[in-house]
Amino acid sequence: LKESPLAYAHVFKYSDRKGAASETMEGKLDARTLHVRSERIRAISAEKRRGFHELHLGRTLNVLFEEKQEGFWLGYTGNYIRVAACSNRHLENTLCDAVIKADCGDHMRGELSEE
Repeated sequence: LKESPLAYAHVFKYSDRKGAASETMEGKLDARTLHVRSERIRAISAEKRRGFHELHLGRTLNVLFEEKQEGFWLGYTGNYIRVAACSNRHLENTLCDAVIKADCGDHMRGELSEE
């Protein structure tokens, strides 16, 4: 995972489905091992996301804004970076260019070019 070109990993623990062949398989890992492995992968994923975000700082990206939460319009770029930006305009379902200003962990803060 560390060497892969992925920018993010969606991590979840496997759970058996009733009636699936895996339900009766032997050699399953204990809950603690599953938790430790999931946390390790989440940490690598967060590191990779930070690196991917850093590549886009200062760049102007086109964002499709979807909703407004707590005063910020939220949307996604074409390469699936979540962006939050302030605007007095109604931006729902609108494509806008935004200059990427800061990495906020699970999203980036953008500044609309025409504001």
